[in-house]
Amino acid sequence: MKAYLKYTSAALIGGVVAAGMMMFWHPGDVSPDPVHPVEIARALPEEEKDQEQRVLLAFMEKDVTGDGLADLISLIGAKRDPEDSSVYDVQVVVQDLQENRYVQVPIEADYPAYNPRMDLIDLDRDGIPDLFVTIDGNPQGEIQSYSLLTFKEGQAAKLVQSDQLNAGVDYRVLFQNGFKAELTRLPAGETVVIDIESRKDEHIKREIYDENGKLLQPLEGKVQRYSSLIPVQKADGTYYLEGRQYVYGFAASDRLAAITSRWAVQNGLFRLTELDVKPYDWDNEPSPLYAVNDKFEEPILEQADSGPYFILDSKYADVNGDGSRDHIVLLGNKIDAAQELYSSIKVAIKSSSTGEWSTSSVGEIDSAYNPKIWIGRFTEESIKDIFVTLPHSRYPGKLGGGAYSLLTFTGGELHPIVDQKQLNEGLQLDVIFKNGYKAEITSRETSRKETVDVYPSKERYVRALVYDPQGKLMQPAEGTVGGFVSLVPVDTNGDGIYDLKGTQIVSGAIHTEDLAAVESVWSVRKGRLELVEEAFTERK
Repeated sequence: MKAYLKYTSAALIGGVVAAGMMMFWHPGDVSPDPVHPVEIARALPEEEKDQEQRVLLAFMEKDVTGDGLADLISLIGAKRDPEDSSVYDVQVVVQDLQENRYVQVPIEADYPAYNPRMDLIDLDRDGIPDLFVTIDGNPQGEIQSYSLLTFKEGQAAKLVQSDQLNAGVDYRVLFQNGFKAELTRLPAGETVVIDIESRKDEHIKREIYDENGKLLQPLEGKVQRYSSLIPVQKADGTYYLEGRQYVYGFAASDRLAAITSRWAVQNGLFRLTELDVKPYDWDNEPSPLYAVNDKFEEPILEQADSGPYFILDSKYADVNGDGSRDHIVLLGNKIDAAQELYSSIKVAIKSSSTGEWSTSSVGEIDSAYNPKIWIGRFTEESIKDIFVTLPHSRYPGKLGGGAYSLLTFTGGELHPIVDQKQLNEGLQLDVIFKNGYKAEITSRETSRKETVDVYPSKERYVRALVYDPQGKLMQPAEGTVGGFVSLVPVDTNGDGIYDLKGTQIVSGAIHTEDLAAVESVWSVRKGRLELVEEAFTERK
């Protein structure tokens, strides 16, 4: 990696050095978010035809050196053909305008590279954000490679070596009698047995098993490399990386299990902290007939004023209990194609047994950025339900959270299991500031109280005239709690019936300060959410 290089020309704003010439891109052109990248490719000034063209892939403005001043971080690549979606020679450029210097770091990746992107995460918990870069190895994003960089004290280095970061976990996979697969982790030797009976029809057809589950031929499966490795922020504000790998049998299409691994940097070492192996979830496979981003051509909906409906997500699962997989399609009108913003969002279901369609709005809140659906059981009824996530921004969980809907398909019609408004309420909390730089958080549901020390932000509260220097309140002050920044299905009892786990952020009297995260688990009972547990975690 290159160390900082001195330059003497005019301050480089989003620019790079290429082919002996300086090119410029001005961040103000797109009003970059200070935390999240611009997720659109933007060409730098045109060069001669048939010459490579440098392209800005993402941009951030954040202190990544630890000097307290914001740096400009650009992810750039090169193109020879503007029509080609792939890029090569992907690099990160970190610019320190105060010191008039920059560092340029090449990113190792399989070539060609698709959809390069970056996130800021403090994985080693040193108080300085690290840069996590993801590059797809094909247009579908089925293969990815990752880099994790630190620019502490202005020196570029790999926080984790690339081969270790991309390795994942490995297993020896052996088919066993009784429609089972035995997975032995290498080199640790830990063994887990999973049920693969959901694949028995295909395995019997291929003469791997007989109808009684007897193994007819020795067969080993394999573990794929990461299908995803993503940063996840914990309730206390710290991060870990969560990886997803798939185990397959006779072919990559014969998915048997999903491996979820969590990783953290501890004492300078990249460590596996959690590992979970479960049978593959075939209910959340995409519909084979309805592809995301295609125009929805079925004549079951009137065209809205904003234009035709597009397929935003699709699944292929039995949601009416008749034993046949149905096509579940999430539809919406494009408000802003570039921003992936959609309105009038609906769920449409085509019954495989009857061929008939049923449709329903997701609720009063029916606009979202890149919405998704998930299939699973939330009640003791035998049929599976439809959980809809409706992000309020392109960056769910960080900016603005989202809204949610929970629907079921009975009697040939779609119905909400829980009223959308109640589903999105979350915990009701009172946040009252007390003398002594303290904030008291009270749950209205349980009357539980938690006290958070805001002394580390003393100077800001004194400047805001909330406290005097001795910690006495100068005026009544309250904090706020937002709606869910995330709400996800969790099988807390391992019985196949899912609860919902929500996270809300408590903000202080100074709005930009996060005091705590509140996690709550809810069960669906008689058309309402019932609180199972709540937990308060002070933000770090």
